[in-house]
Amino acid sequence: MGAKHLVFFWALCLACHITVANIFEPVHLGCKCLRVTSQFIRLAKYERVEIFPTGLACKKMEIIITLKDGAKVCVSPMARWVQNLLRMLHERNERSS
Repeated sequence: MGAKHLVFFWALCLACHITVANIFEPVHLGCKCLRVTSQFIRLAKYERVEIFPTGLACKKMEIIITLKDGAKVCVSPMARWVQNLLRMLHERNERSS
């Protein structure tokens, strides 16, 4: 196999890898939240709460609250009201299990 064929083969493999990675599993490098807030958000405004534990890509736990108007807010896991919210969600999950 010549050098041209080898370069073409590796370029083709790389292109396939990038295409498949972007279509089937978007790569999320780093943390999702650039800024967090500790300001209280009323429970009536919540649509969804997402909790992302620490991992290789992001060394801190992230909590994203999606509001009923579609806005997403990153909240500080260290805020007292957020810790109470997490405890409440944990207790609710234990009761439903």
